[in-house]
Amino acid sequence: MSQEFRMGVGVDIESIDRFRQLDKVKNRNFLDKIYTSHELEYCYTMNNAGPHLAGKFCGKEAVIKALTSIGHPGIHYNEIEITNAEGQAPKVSLLRGNRDVTLHISVSHSRDMAIALAIAIIIPCYLQ
Repeated sequence: MSQEFRMGVGVDIESIDRFRQLDKVKNRNFLDKIYTSHELEYCYTMNNAGPHLAGKFCGKEAVIKALTSIGHPGIHYNEIEITNAEGQAPKVSLLRGNRDVTLHISVSHSRDMAIALAIAIIIPCYLQ
């Protein structure tokens, strides 16, 4: 368990054009390395999956940067899951390891760009 309060921040911005043409069959190997099955299901139920794929990718990059900044490197993209619920902010979960970290995320996109900001917090048990 950590002995001190630590907080890390990560941000990422991506061009949505990089994600617009990703086909869920032709690009399956790449998609499986980055996204969870739940994320892919969510993105490909949308009329235009590109902005959603880009937003989730940004979110994962931001989470990795935030975790690395507080000494938790080595998590893979598909071990991070970003979920969406109607009318709520996105939520981020780690599917393995680093369970002592609380994560918060914000994701947004325009027509051309997606951006995400992640905050990772470790609060020692004696402060909780």
